Amino acid sequence: MKKLSILSVLLVALSTLSTTAFAEPKALPAGTMVNAVCVGSTATVTVSGVAVESMEYYYYFKPLDRVGAGNVYSFNLDEGRRFNFTFAGGYYAGLSAEMSKRYGYPASFLGQNIDIDNSNPLGAAFVITCPSVR
Repeated sequence: MKKLSILSVLLVALSTLSTTAFAEPKALPAGTMVNAVCVGSTATVTVSGVAVESMEYYYYFKPLDRVGAGNVYSFNLDEGRRFNFTFAGGYYAGLSAEMSKRYGYPASFLGQNIDIDNSNPLGAAFVITCPSVR
């Protein structure tokens, strides 16, 4: 009985820690725009209409990289094209597959060379859609 109570306390503690470790998504405010301009294999992403607190780069073969506040970020397209950012006290930009351009009714914050990728089961992310340069 004692082992069972210790185990249940540990499970409750782990579930509490795991839920607070992940930021919640939140809808972007009206007027937000995410654009990308590509030159060769480099993309410059500009976020306007919201104060970005941190940017997360999702690489192909490296661990994610978190960068601090700003509104302009540079990406090497050979290393990865997916990203998301936090705003308003640590909320992630709320994204879903239905917001992407491929369904014909894209979200208003998707600018040029930006779409939504929902291929990762951990959640949707922005994706830079510039063509590959050879």
